[in-house]
Amino acid sequence: MRTSGAQGLEDGGDVQRAAAAGATGSAALPHLDTLQRAFGDHDLSGVRTTVGGSAAAACDQIGAESYAQGNTVAFKQDPNVWLAAHEAAHVVQQRSGASIPGGVGREGDAYEAHADRVADTVAAGGSAVSLLGDASSGATSGGTQVQRYVAQTYNGLPGKASDDGGALVVKKRTLYAEASLVSTANATLKTVGKNGSHIKLVEDTGDTITQNGKTLNAVQPGWVTHAAGDGHHSGVTGANTGGADSEGATSGQMALWTDCGRSSGAVTGSQLTGDRSVVYKNGGTEKTSKGFDDPSQKYHTAPHNFTNQVYTELLPGFMADTKNHKFLTSGVHYTESGGVKTIVTITGAKHAKELYAQMSDDGRDAFDRAAAINHYANPSIGESYTMATEANMPGFKETSAKTWNFHWAGVIMKSGPDNVTLENFAVTEKYAKSKGVEQGAFIDRDWNFDMYGTVDKSQTFHKEHLDSNTHGNMATSLAVRTDK
Repeated sequence: MRTSGAQGLEDGGDVQRAAAAGATGSAALPHLDTLQRAFGDHDLSGVRTTVGGSAAAACDQIGAESYAQGNTVAFKQDPNVWLAAHEAAHVVQQRSGASIPGGVGREGDAYEAHADRVADTVAAGGSAVSLLGDASSGATSGGTQVQRYVAQTYNGLPGKASDDGGALVVKKRTLYAEASLVSTANATLKTVGKNGSHIKLVEDTGDTITQNGKTLNAVQPGWVTHAAGDGHHSGVTGANTGGADSEGATSGQMALWTDCGRSSGAVTGSQLTGDRSVVYKNGGTEKTSKGFDDPSQKYHTAPHNFTNQVYTELLPGFMADTKNHKFLTSGVHYTESGGVKTIVTITGAKHAKELYAQMSDDGRDAFDRAAAINHYANPSIGESYTMATEANMPGFKETSAKTWNFHWAGVIMKSGPDNVTLENFAVTEKYAKSKGVEQGAFIDRDWNFDMYGTVDKSQTFHKEHLDSNTHGNMATSLAVRTDK
């Protein structure tokens, strides 16, 4: 997934001069250790980097998020691994004698496509050596040529473009996507749950943009009324068939629950009757579960029942595996006598979460990867993300005046490794009461599209919502599926 930028200077000489003026720094490449491991013999230690300041001004001038010019790179703001690898690939290209027509790279050209492939590989933790070729001792610096990272915008607004260029989201309610992605999404949405999703995607072929050489059509959600099984969604069905929503509006864009759990349930075909299960992995095998409540914890909701199941079921085996002992702490996760380690017995879900929180960062990441949770949660079309605030984990702190117990987001489309969601956010209890409606039953037309990456940890649902300061500093993200 890429954050889109604005258009800027196009004349080759102007771009080169602006780029040179912006590259004033001499810092090392961000994420250098990670990049160097992935780039092999291509030495990146001498690449000079500028972040922010003059680089940000130059990026704005030339319409880029970042650029490479010879042995210098510049970023508008601190880059993630993907973007740093993308620009490092351009440095290698120019060292290897790349000839850029007009002295300025163009969006979608062969060099950009190659840099994207390198960045995808590095962000996924792989080696890019085979993509970069041999390091040449006679390599050149690339001179004044400029290669820019520029993504598509919509009416000048920044958005999120999928890595494969097949979709673009501009908050809050603008989505463009390839027709094939819409077709695949709709076919899948019809099959979820017992009666299919309440959501379909509607294309406007008269409203198109071009991104990375692909034609994308405007997309809006439409409400699907079920002949049977409308269940607890009947209020939204009424608001989409001429009735009033909670604001009193009877027309406009699609009406939807503001409650995130109910709105995601509409996407996944849930009848909101306890028919959703967490999807996780145990020993590489997919499993589902309703989970269970733990009376000793602060929150008692379906997302927390799910997390109780995952940690309690998986942590004993993870700790017992000798290859994971390096992540554990004596006296916390095990006792030791005569050189023999005895793993502690987990006494309940709260205890399991305490043990998880006290593992090393690498240990928690290894557990998350094996379980397919947090950064590794990757719901399918017609499934949903959920995030559960973990108020009972050691070290938990509220990070704002408003802490939510959970959030849900239904996945309506996939574009390459990126997930497009349809989601909403609850109004306050006070506001709902002013309209004479219970908070959980509020319906409006102010829903959101969003997009989350699944390769780069800086772009995941888990990262974005944890950084929103609405879940404190500790939470668990999961994939959830509605029962058939």
